Amino acid sequence: MEEYPTFFEQATGHTPYDYQKRLACGERSESEWLNQDSPCVSRLIDIPTGLGKTPAVVMAWLWNRVILGRDDWPCRLVYCLPMRTLVEQTEDNVQSWIDRLCQASDELELSQNARSDLTWLREHSPVVLMGGEELDQFKRDWDIHPERPAVLIGTQDMLLSRALNRGYGMSRFRWPMHFAMLNNDCLWILDETQLMGSGLWTTAQLDWMRQDRFQSFKPCVSWWMSATLGGKFLETQDRSAAKIPAPEIASLSPEEESSLAILKAVRPVTIYPDPKGKTGKQDKTEFYFQRLAQSIMNEHLDGHLTLAVCNRVAHAQSLKKAIENIQTQSSSSNGNVLLLTSRFRLKDRKAALKKVVDFEEARKKGHPHPGLILVSTQVIEAGFDVSAARLWTEVAPWPSFVQRLGRLNRDGKLNGDAKAFVFEVPVQQGGIGPYDEEDLKTGKEIVSALEELCAKKPDLPARQAFIDLAKTTEFAEKISKALKPKPEPFPRASDVHGLFSTEPDVFGGFTDISPWVRNIEKTADVTVFWRKFDSDKEDPNSDEGQGLQRDELCPVSVSKLKEEFLKDSRKAWFWEPKKKRWEPMWPADLCPGMTLMLPAAYGGYETTLGWTGDPQSKIDENIPPPGPFEDREDEDRESITGNWVSLETHLSDTRNAAERISTSLNLEESESKCLLRAAELHDIGKSLDRWQGKLPCPRPKENELYAKSPDELVVEVTNLSDKAREECLERIQNDQNQTIFKAELRTVAESISLHVQIFLRPSRSTMDKLCEITGERPQIKPFRPGFRHEAASALAMWRQYYRSEASPNFPTMAIYMVAAHHGKVRTVLGANPHVTEHNVCGILIDDSTALPWNPAYTLDFEAANDGASGEFEADSTFIFKAPGWSGLVADLLGGWEKNAPKRTCGAVVENEPHSLGPFALAYFETLLRAADGRASAQPSQTLKHG
Repeated sequence: MEEYPTFFEQATGHTPYDYQKRLACGERSESEWLNQDSPCVSRLIDIPTGLGKTPAVVMAWLWNRVILGRDDWPCRLVYCLPMRTLVEQTEDNVQSWIDRLCQASDELELSQNARSDLTWLREHSPVVLMGGEELDQFKRDWDIHPERPAVLIGTQDMLLSRALNRGYGMSRFRWPMHFAMLNNDCLWILDETQLMGSGLWTTAQLDWMRQDRFQSFKPCVSWWMSATLGGKFLETQDRSAAKIPAPEIASLSPEEESSLAILKAVRPVTIYPDPKGKTGKQDKTEFYFQRLAQSIMNEHLDGHLTLAVCNRVAHAQSLKKAIENIQTQSSSSNGNVLLLTSRFRLKDRKAALKKVVDFEEARKKGHPHPGLILVSTQVIEAGFDVSAARLWTEVAPWPSFVQRLGRLNRDGKLNGDAKAFVFEVPVQQGGIGPYDEEDLKTGKEIVSALEELCAKKPDLPARQAFIDLAKTTEFAEKISKALKPKPEPFPRASDVHGLFSTEPDVFGGFTDISPWVRNIEKTADVTVFWRKFDSDKEDPNSDEGQGLQRDELCPVSVSKLKEEFLKDSRKAWFWEPKKKRWEPMWPADLCPGMTLMLPAAYGGYETTLGWTGDPQSKIDENIPPPGPFEDREDEDRESITGNWVSLETHLSDTRNAAERISTSLNLEESESKCLLRAAELHDIGKSLDRWQGKLPCPRPKENELYAKSPDELVVEVTNLSDKAREECLERIQNDQNQTIFKAELRTVAESISLHVQIFLRPSRSTMDKLCEITGERPQIKPFRPGFRHEAASALAMWRQYYRSEASPNFPTMAIYMVAAHHGKVRTVLGANPHVTEHNVCGILIDDSTALPWNPAYTLDFEAANDGASGEFEADSTFIFKAPGWSGLVADLLGGWEKNAPKRTCGAVVENEPHSLGPFALAYFETLLRAADGRASAQPSQTLKHG
């Protein structure tokens, strides 16, 4: 593979622009592209709309990291977008580019490593992190493969919340994994930054912390992309104090500015006058939309796209209905009418998008078509490749207007025929929409000046018109101010340092990060779907209906759902993962990122309009009854194997997996030793009799210590015939090529229980069939030893390190990593409130407790005491023996201040890792979790009953 242009064209079907080549290869001639050494550093990418910023950044990463195999480019590409509609488009594009490269690997003469990485990406990426997203087995395991390339695509809510260790819509026990993976070894692409609000400032702060205050263990780089936004958000107090240099700016060269035809596109602007006439009994807004709809119909050109953009979903819905009414009354076929907003179910939104794409393809090929009228909202402002002949846009802030105007005559082929109209809907109930009144006023003033300029120079390209307008004395300052991002709340170093802890606070809650993720809580979303059941009379867990399907999910504003829809004792339903059932959720308890089930009778949705919030709106299809909701972010999913695996085998497997990870990441000797020793000891707490005694019976070998066991399915019946028993076992065996480890009948009083040790959990249809055969619902017997085995492992290591005279042969960080390898024991060693006896993490306090795995390892409960442990001499001198757990964590984490003191608690000695900061410390605990997960998923040896 010698030339980047060949690679780019093979993937995308297009020859790259010069700026796209420079972004990937630096300022070099074509002959130097293969041997270039341009580093991956933080950048501002200031490129006009319509010039392919998405393929530019994705191809640059693929070329350098995957094709050239450059280790100085991050392992993961994190593509962050402000809206979920953009996520779906980006996902489709990235998947198609990777597929095409895989298919052309022979033609491109790729190296074996490049082929291997591309194949891995094809199977495991892109990973979509978005509310309600269903990931397949391959793609959801991205977080246990820190050394493999990955493309992660998601909304800013999902990605930034994970980067702040408070991931929306996922188990809190996996928060640290995603916190680590997204703050190390990543190239963050922040797209359409003008729409990010406070999230933009948060990205600037995180970039500073990764570079300076809490340096990442593996470099993490940010690329901010926008056609309108400057770099003012990078001038935070913290960045300035740290003297973080301004990032490089990627922009068009003078030659590109003068030669690209798309930059010469003419887009004349006219302000649409208020319609005249009597409203009669009509609502003023309704009358306005009728007149506006008629004007849109009059201006529409056959065979072309007319785009109408409103500020509010309700306005867009009203305008669409008004256009359809005119068409119905006049029997007109003057263009199909579509609505596209962020408030559609995925299946309906994709159907609308397909019609738009099909139309664009027909238009470009010159095929006859009546044209298309697309009514939309702000979702059209970004990442949407359409070229309209007519643009109708509601008055908007100047940056939004620039984005909308970029959809008019996008390809520059309609010069002389394209027109833009700016309208202003009368303000009635509901206010002015998502924008500030002052921003709308400024936007209107600048657009009025643009209208005058277009009238004087009708052939002036839009880009030049913006430049000329910005040079005028009257509007230079207004335009500059309009393009600057508004100051918003952002996290400081002390905030992110505090977010490292994932234990609940004294009130049982967690730090609210929503002001740092989006500027206004009202803009945050939940995801809803509908099921047919009577919420007042029926238990949604009693019906055997359909489980959650990705394409039926609909995003809804939290505030709209709380304040307008769920009234009069209405409630939503939330899946409680620990109980594995639907539980009622009252409006006051709703939080961003939740996925909620609504009764179909509540209404609120129409297929062609999306979310309306109107109870009279109904989905025009059969809605199934409730079914299960599988927890896609199950806290310990990779640790469940369904096999009998001995403790020694699992410890050995985990060490081997850790060694492979260490080698792939080129860890230094001291770092590798820490990871390997933690892997060798991470599960020794499972050897305690209390843990082993809770495993299913019988076992392959009674005297063996086990780390993993099968699931146990139990059916309790009063009378079970031999025939029914055989039918049950046959059904289980036929399900997913099921393996039965052991099946036996047990009698308790007058009840007979069928106990079956199984490799895989049965499918829902099999569970239904077993219920039909026996008359009783089968249950998977939960494994609940009542204490945290990882805490026991850490307490035993603690005594070896601080109490034993022999060398422990592991650093203190290994103790923390072992405790944290399930995300449930990290910065606090607390008592389990459900255990009545004095305990630490459920482990009953007994100073003589030794581990059967190796009696030399004895639990040390003083680690859980407040402060250090020791003794007072007769003269009241305190003789220090060992620090407390909080001291260990404090020394490993370090302080949040600049130049904070090192090892203030004396828990870590000089030559061991310490003061790592939250990003690096979380990364190390994640490496052990990754090794453990991979060892659990593929044990080297499993045991069966003889």
